Amino acid sequence: MAANPDAIAAYASLLTPAQCGAALVFMPGSGAGLGSAARAHGRFLLDADALDGWLLGLLLPGADRFAALATPNYFLAAHLARHRPDLGIRYVAALDLTGWIAAQLPSRHRIGLIGGGEMPAWLLTGLQAALPQTTLAQAAWLALDTEAHRLRQAKAPRDLARHEAAAALCDHLFAAIPAFLVKQPGAPRLQELIRREAYDQGCNDCRSWISYGPMGSDADIMAPDPAQRLDSSTSSVTVGLMLTLDGAFGHAIRSYSLGPAPAALLAAHDALLAAGDRLFQGLRPAYAGSGNAGSGPNAAQHIATLGAEARAELAARGYPQGFAFRLGHALGYAYEDPPLSALFQQPFDRTSNHAVAAAPETLVAPSLFELHPSLQLPGLGLIAQGDMLLVEPEANRWALKTPRAIIPV
Repeated sequence: MAANPDAIAAYASLLTPAQCGAALVFMPGSGAGLGSAARAHGRFLLDADALDGWLLGLLLPGADRFAALATPNYFLAAHLARHRPDLGIRYVAALDLTGWIAAQLPSRHRIGLIGGGEMPAWLLTGLQAALPQTTLAQAAWLALDTEAHRLRQAKAPRDLARHEAAAALCDHLFAAIPAFLVKQPGAPRLQELIRREAYDQGCNDCRSWISYGPMGSDADIMAPDPAQRLDSSTSSVTVGLMLTLDGAFGHAIRSYSLGPAPAALLAAHDALLAAGDRLFQGLRPAYAGSGNAGSGPNAAQHIATLGAEARAELAARGYPQGFAFRLGHALGYAYEDPPLSALFQQPFDRTSNHAVAAAPETLVAPSLFELHPSLQLPGLGLIAQGDMLLVEPEANRWALKTPRAIIPV
């Protein structure tokens, strides 16, 4: 593992056009959870995980390394000093941190902020108070999050290889699940078996949600029921995997059936496959009617159109209620890599986001998505099918090798 000078230089290149004399980059670790976008900065720039702590980096224009890196977490600093001495992480006590950072910043310059939306409020307000008034008078903070996130859209070979390895680990776990299901474990026990196997294979973090049918449980990552077991020879189980390998996400969903799969389950699953295929074919960097060829496609409009087509596919097959959750999102070192993830609207969020619809985003290659059309059906529970879609220059392809059909046990 080593810092990524090309990625750091790309972030630094954002400063000059924005007339920023420096930028602060907030980098929480994987303990920040699936909803954190800023957690991706550490893996992308430094190939380091701050775990349950966070790092704060000072970046100057034209640089390919951080001018300073600090954390108020003593144990994290000691851990990284031992395992990543190349980073030169400095421990600075929380009470001293804002003053120390202010002393590193060039005065009389606008300061860029990356990951600031997830920065603790005490740190942000403390920095504003500690900075010279001349700095604040020039212009306080300039958020560069969207621009930084866009730099991660096109996956570098290093990052693609990691996602491919994460997909292969998902394949390995899906192949192991039938042997686990034969034992008819309760949901928490099944999750523990999956997690243990994932960690044995070297993953950083593994989470799963499990929906048992035909009774139709909630996703058991939320509220596992130890007593819930498979109760008939025709029971179905849907398993969603979310894991990281070297910080890169793998994410996929497969369904299993103990005994012959019910006809209603097969029909619903076929409809989901057809909806997924529509998305697979349409998520390309260029397509007819994209307008100005030099600017690329309007991703917001195109993804909205694809979503409508996928829902129409389901309706034509007798499932007019549409998706149980959004049809997908972008994937990377963050679970929902922004800004493209914001274009995949949740069906329960009907606040038609006009700002998103006008977002100047484009589809690029190579890039990565998780597509997971789903249905909530009475008597069958949650039916879902999910896979990692690699958008490559020549063509799209699914990253997983596990068959997309219902897997017999």
